[in-house]
Amino acid sequence: MKTIKIAAVSLLCLASMQNTAIATPYSSSSDTTATISIDIPMLADAKVFAAYTDSMPAVVNYFTQADTEQIRQYYTEKFGVPVSERTQYGRLELYFDYMQSDVRVIVDPQDYLPESNMQEVDVIMTAKP
Repeated sequence: MKTIKIAAVSLLCLASMQNTAIATPYSSSSDTTATISIDIPMLADAKVFAAYTDSMPAVVNYFTQADTEQIRQYYTEKFGVPVSERTQYGRLELYFDYMQSDVRVIVDPQDYLPESNMQEVDVIMTAKP
């Protein structure tokens, strides 16, 4: 890594001395590719630790201080009444049929940590076949 950083600085110095521009990989002026992002709703206090929303299946994982009932109510407001739900291994799993997607919301209480009132929420959205 140190060699790469030194080489990059050297190239920048060389370019500035010669008054020429260095092309960047993030140049958007001639970029013709479209970037998509799937919008997955999250509670206001979400502390996101993983998000993969640039293609289907889309996934968001976060922690929240909301309780299980508040999470259930939030996603019912967003996706409608769950088509099914179950509790497995102590985790609540809600299944929604939303537009052209199947949505699964998993609520995992983080009660194994002392004095933790956090819930882990995993939202998985897949396109219908």
